[in-house]
Order: sequence, then C-alpha cells, then structure tokens
Amino acid sequence: MRFAGGESNKKSFDTFNLTFHHYDKYGYLWDNLYFTDIVKKQKTNNKITYTIKAKEVNTLDTFLKNNYFSYGDGILFFNMITQQLFTLDKNNCGILFFDVNDIIVVKDNFENNLFYFTNIEKIIPKKNNFLDVITPFDKKNFFLSPEMKNINNLPNKVTKYSSCYSLGILTIYGFLKDKQKTINENTFDKTIGFLGLNKLFYSLKRTIKDIPKERKLLYI
Repeated sequence: MRFAGGESNKKSFDTFNLTFHHYDKYGYLWDNLYFTDIVKKQKTNNKITYTIKAKEVNTLDTFLKNNYFSYGDGILFFNMITQQLFTLDKNNCGILFFDVNDIIVVKDNFENNLFYFTNIEKIIPKKNNFLDVITPFDKKNFFLSPEMKNINNLPNKVTKYSSCYSLGILTIYGFLKDKQKTINENTFDKTIGFLGLNKLFYSLKRTIKDIPKERKLLYI
C-alpha cells in the first residue's frame, strides 16, 4: 500500500514493512516515530524502513470509512499527532492543515490504533512563527482553519497555529457519524458534548479558537 510519504508491505499475517522517504531531509521526523513492537529498523537509499509486528496498516481515510474513533483512539490520535507537530516546530517547520490522506493508522497486536502524520509534501519552513501560503489549495477542505478559509490571494501567510485548529477539527471528525456537521468555536459544546467534560474535551476546546494565538496543544 502506498501512502503519502512512503509505502507499507505486508510480509506475513502479523508483520509489516513501513518505508518512509527522504530520510536525509526528514530523518528528525522518521526517527521519532513510536511503534509498539519493532523487529528491525534499516536505512537504505535515502529511506528508512521499520519492520513491525501489527495487525493492520491503513490510511486514516480508509480507517474512517469503516470505523469511528473510540475515546481511546481520540486520545492517542490527538497526542501522537501533537507530538509530531512539536517535532516539526522544534525543527523550524510546520504544516498549514491536515487531511485524511496525510495520516496512516497502525493497529498493533494489542488492538491499539496508532497514528502517524506522513505527508512530507505538506511540511514547510517556519519564519517567525508564520508559514507562507504559496500553493493553491481546496478552500472546501473540511479541516481548514478560519484564517486559511479567509485567504483570497496568493502568496499569503498564516501563523503556525493553523495546524492546531486543523488537528482539533480532524480529531472531532473521527468521532462523528454525521460527517457534515459544522464544527467551530460556537458549535463546539453541542457537537462534541457527547465526550463529557474530560481531558480530551477540554484539550480539543483549546484548539478550536477563532483567534490563532489563543489556541493551545495541551492534554491535561
């Protein structure tokens, strides 16, 4: 299976090779991936391959066509992708927004769904906490921040907090049976109230803020 940034190959009923591209440029991202059961890790031809024990590997798009997030999925998804955003930030990079084809899902042998951002084509340099928007994008994308939706000409720029909003929307989207529901700061409590007043609820609420600098990626 090919995915954005690499490919997976099933070697046996419980063993997969996951190969990630452009190790020279994105080694800092690939070296920080966490897997439950790693058999081998090998670098060849500017790629890195993890041989892992797992039950399934899918894109998030495929996963969500057949599943909804459990509460545990939501926690793992939010925290694992948050950590990858922190890794990008430490390396003076960021992304503008997420989509369901940017992420892969690995179901380990303990029935945990683990989530990894892999779409390196979306990684762009950060300049004074701003990201340049120079490439046309689909303004109908469900996971755009308000400031991305408001862009009417290129080039432009947004703060690094655009991805924070997008991650919050995508996490909520994973729980919803009705994928057409409107998700924003004003509808948040009604849309996601089924989670209850817990850490994940408040973590997501901190991401869905109209004012970029008020957003926080924090699970407490």
